[in-house]
Amino acid sequence: MPHPLFCKGADFDFPSARLKIPVHPVKRMPERRVLHVVTLTCYRRRPYVRTAGPAARTSDEVRHIHPRYNSPANLGRPFMLNLKRNKITYFGHSTFSLAAPSGEVAFIDPWVMTNPRCPGVLGDGSVTPTVSFLGTNNFIFEGTDPTVTSCNTQYVQGNPGGGTYTWSASTTSSYNPTVSFNGSGSPYSTQTSQVTVTGNAPSSTVGDTTLSVGYSVGSESAQTPATRATTIRIFGFLQQAGSIQVVPVQGPPKYGYTSYVYYSIYTNPAGQLLQPGCSGISVYESVTLTNTNFPVDEVTGTGGTSSNAQVVDQLSVYGDSPLPSNFGATADQYLGVGGFVVRHNTITQDSNGPTVTNLGPFN
Repeated sequence: MPHPLFCKGADFDFPSARLKIPVHPVKRMPERRVLHVVTLTCYRRRPYVRTAGPAARTSDEVRHIHPRYNSPANLGRPFMLNLKRNKITYFGHSTFSLAAPSGEVAFIDPWVMTNPRCPGVLGDGSVTPTVSFLGTNNFIFEGTDPTVTSCNTQYVQGNPGGGTYTWSASTTSSYNPTVSFNGSGSPYSTQTSQVTVTGNAPSSTVGDTTLSVGYSVGSESAQTPATRATTIRIFGFLQQAGSIQVVPVQGPPKYGYTSYVYYSIYTNPAGQLLQPGCSGISVYESVTLTNTNFPVDEVTGTGGTSSNAQVVDQLSVYGDSPLPSNFGATADQYLGVGGFVVRHNTITQDSNGPTVTNLGPFN
């Protein structure tokens, strides 16, 4: 039937016009687990529906209808939302909120700015803010190497949007790290929902550093900050993975071979393996030829961690003529990841390829 109003809004209406509004039947969606809320109250009836009575009657109706739609006799019929872990709140007129267990809230026909039935934080046009961390990244890497800090981004989400986040950190690490947010000390305030977190010393135990984020919108603040137990990880040591691959180089102009040695990267505390996805972290290599019985050049090439989060050490031995069958050489090698030296090797080379002797980790 036609509504007596042309339009209804939070603070304006046009009661003079009458329109023929088409009536559309409610479309049932069996087994879709969709809740339909149909509001029929008229703006002109506001004085009659803003008291506590209608709210109680609405609640009674929901409790009455719910068991009917979920009784064994009605299996296979349209499903009504199970309210055990969801909350419906009535705020007067045709305004409802649906609160999910996840903390998300949806408003239906939201009239809150001047609605006398809305409680305090809703009646003044705001919602009590909430904030939470996104994702599962519960670690950062020590250091300021830009290829490392790009892996140290933490994300949060505040509701409603448009507020200010305040970041801080506390730690029980025996190394007493200083934690910074976007290069600034704690506490740090920003309106963006992501920051780069850095630490200048590692954790001494897993999860010994706590990140906390408060959130405020206008004069309202989240009652509980978001927190995350975090580990500041330092690149500790490399462990050789698999066999060494050797590719002959048979010139001209150069003769010899290029070898590929693969290393898995471990971090401390607790010797945690660097997981795949941490690619492009800078890798440092220093090689010094200490002994040879034939004139050769040692050519290195590493660059950054691979897509598998490994170090792929490329080491070439080149001569101006083919290597003799009795060729022998030794070299001293240091490897580093993310600004930290993590392995010391002795490289023993013959005409068929290298052998790597680990002289120990560093961190």
